[in-house]
Amino acid sequence: MSIFEKPRIIGPTDLEQLRIELAPREFDIYSSQLAELRRIDNPSLVGDTLQQGDTSDEGVRVYYPWLNMLLHCVDDVDLLRLRTNRNRELITTEEQTVLRQAKVGIAGMSVGSGMAVALAYSGISRHIKIADNDVVDTSNLNRLRETLVSVGRPKVDLTAEHIYELDPF
Repeated sequence: MSIFEKPRIIGPTDLEQLRIELAPREFDIYSSQLAELRRIDNPSLVGDTLQQGDTSDEGVRVYYPWLNMLLHCVDDVDLLRLRTNRNRELITTEEQTVLRQAKVGIAGMSVGSGMAVALAYSGISRHIKIADNDVVDTSNLNRLRETLVSVGRPKVDLTAEHIYELDPF
C-alpha cells in the first residue's frame, strides 16, 4: 500500500517551525541557479561569476519528506527555463509549452518508470499519472534504476520521488 507524501512548498511563516520540528538537512542551489539563468540570458558572460548579496529571502523552499531535506531553489517558471534550456535546438519554445500541458498515463513501473522519469527529464507533461500495485523485488533490479534499499517499497512511490526530485512543482 502506498502512503506517498508529495514535496511541500514551504512559506516564510512555516520555515522556522519546520526547521525546529523536523531539523531537515538543507540544500541551497538558489545562487548557482541564478548564475546559470544569467549565463542563459547573456551567453557572453560564460565563465563570469555572479556576485550576490543575501538571497535567503528569495526563491522557493521545498521540503522533501522522504529525504527530510529542505531545498532552496528558483521558482517553477525559472526551473523550467533551466531544465529545458538545452532542448532549444530540438524543441521550439511553442512545442515545449504544448508538450508541458500534455496529460500522460503510464501503467506498469518496471519499464514504465524509466519512461515516466524520461518525460520529467525532458520537461514534458506536468500531469504524469502512474499506476502499479507492485513493490520492488530484488529480481526487478535488472530493469529498474533502484537499489537494494528500495526492495519492498511501492514502485509508484519510488517513481514519484524521482520525478518530484527533478521538478517539485
